[in-house]
Amino acid sequence: MGLWIASWASTFVLTSNWPRKYLLALVARIAIIVLSLAMALTTMGLADSIVALAFGLPLVGVALAIGLAFGLGGRETAAKQLDQCKCR
Repeated sequence: MGLWIASWASTFVLTSNWPRKYLLALVARIAIIVLSLAMALTTMGLADSIVALAFGLPLVGVALAIGLAFGLGGRETAAKQLDQCKCR
């Protein structure tokens, strides 16, 4: 079923007028196949912890990256706000 949905999504993207539709079709196909494989492994009771780690670790990495970007990028703005309110 996952392969059929991946093929359908890829064909849908390829018939559109989107720029870089070939790359987007490939990414959509691979993402759907990986997701359906993970769902199948979880349903069969195989590799539950591996599937959880495979989807959890990238999410944690993205959250850390956003936190670092916000923290490092907002230092100057935070310093200006503290200087304006004379909170130091």
